[in-house]
Amino acid sequence: MNLRPSGYMTGWLWIDPLVSLVISAVIVWGTWDVLRNSLNMSFRAVPPGVDPEQVRVYLAGLHGVQAIHDLHIWSMSTTETALTAHLCIPGSHPGDDFLIAAAALSLWVGRPPETP
Repeated sequence: MNLRPSGYMTGWLWIDPLVSLVISAVIVWGTWDVLRNSLNMSFRAVPPGVDPEQVRVYLAGLHGVQAIHDLHIWSMSTTETALTAHLCIPGSHPGDDFLIAAAALSLWVGRPPETP
């Protein structure tokens, strides 16, 4: 069994740390997007490409909505977004057409859906 350092024959004892640093740099460079997206999901409530003010304006523009409270938008993963909101609608339930129009927001990523 050979227990000599790798640079023993050549005298290049610095080669192992250098190769380790290069390999580490390649790993960090290759996984940077994953790390960045993970940190964004951890620290930022609203995912990139979604403007909460545009979402609020769209929901406020739905027929019968008088006010919006507690609008929360967050990333569930790098490809899925979740939203909760309390919509104040005076009177009774507005019907299925309203729910369909509100659900159209789930198809929206970065652009407003068609206003019903």
